[in-house]
Amino acid sequence: MIAPLSSVVFRLALIAAGAFAVAAPARGAETFAGEDRDFRVPPQAELKQPPYHGPTPMEAPGAKTILTADLKRLVEGGARPVLVDVLAGEHPLTVPGAVWMPEAGHGTAVGDAMQAPFAARLAKLTAGDPERPLVFFCLSAECWLSYNASLRALAAGHRQVYWYRGGIAAWRQAKLPLAPLPPATR
Repeated sequence: MIAPLSSVVFRLALIAAGAFAVAAPARGAETFAGEDRDFRVPPQAELKQPPYHGPTPMEAPGAKTILTADLKRLVEGGARPVLVDVLAGEHPLTVPGAVWMPEAGHGTAVGDAMQAPFAARLAKLTAGDPERPLVFFCLSAECWLSYNASLRALAAGHRQVYWYRGGIAAWRQAKLPLAPLPPATR
């Protein structure tokens, strides 16, 4: 099967740009729930197919991988990031201020039928600003859904895409406040 042209162009652009960013913990920085654990899984430019639970790479091509301390600073700063919880299935708590998009990490490729509705939801959440920071997260460093959603956001033209690899597990272990899960964003 031949990959859709948009998928091929997206992968080539990432490779040409050398678009891999990894958050290196600051010396002595505390990390949580294995968010900085290197499973030695290579990054991939295609969406991960099921199963979505399993060790993830340290980086998502084109996105900036962030740790709990980074997310806390980003939320407390003036950047006004859009926090997007992509964990599938209802769960009681999430990072305060997050929107819930449970289908965002699914699909077969960044050019599939799910891409256009996903891009439209992001455009609405960012008021059409491709520079507005987007932070994607799911359960933990062993959840590919936020990785996939980060790739989708980059393919949709967003330029400040952050992957919070540690997800809800790291936020909870850091003893940071959690909030009730909001209704799914459509």
